[in-house]
Amino acid sequence: MELNGDGQLDAVYTGPVGAEADVVWFFLNEHGRYRKIAQEWWGQVKRLTFQKRHLAMLTLLDFGCCAQYIEFESAYAFDQHLNAKLVLQRGTAAFTQRPIGSLLASPQAFRLSTDSVALRTAPVVDDTSTIMYDAVKKGNILLKFGKGAQGIAWADKVDSLGQQWRYVEMQPTSSAGYLMYSKEDFPTYTLGWMQAKDIH
Repeated sequence: MELNGDGQLDAVYTGPVGAEADVVWFFLNEHGRYRKIAQEWWGQVKRLTFQKRHLAMLTLLDFGCCAQYIEFESAYAFDQHLNAKLVLQRGTAAFTQRPIGSLLASPQAFRLSTDSVALRTAPVVDDTSTIMYDAVKKGNILLKFGKGAQGIAWADKVDSLGQQWRYVEMQPTSSAGYLMYSKEDFPTYTLGWMQAKDIH
């Protein structure tokens, strides 16, 4: 496909490279000879977005390697010289329960009105188990959010006790010490479950 709008067909490679994670490489066609650009990305291509036959955005899915357990979706914007800049990142733990058949008719924006609201990997309260070795006895909490934190609700679920939950995407926070971590220290939106009573 054409990446830089010069009328010549370039190439994108996404796949194995002898490491645990997949890699993404771009090769520019310079009058019949292909040159690999210096920048590379770990993960798999989710989407390539173009403007006027020029690559404008690359969206990657990175399922991690080497015992990493956070899955990331990262979006890179490109300038006219194909220099990339990370502009958006979201993530969640690989073992986070995804909503099935319970998506809301339309996403609902909200702002928390109380402090210390837990974002969890599943619609169940677990504050004591050890799910991962680096979060001993912290249960299924991805992060905790304070009053004023903002998010979007995507789905809902009622548990066996009749409690309502929301599958949400929370805006980046500086909270640490739980299951969630970011990649490249870039502010990361986090997906998980919150009790509906905490969302207003």
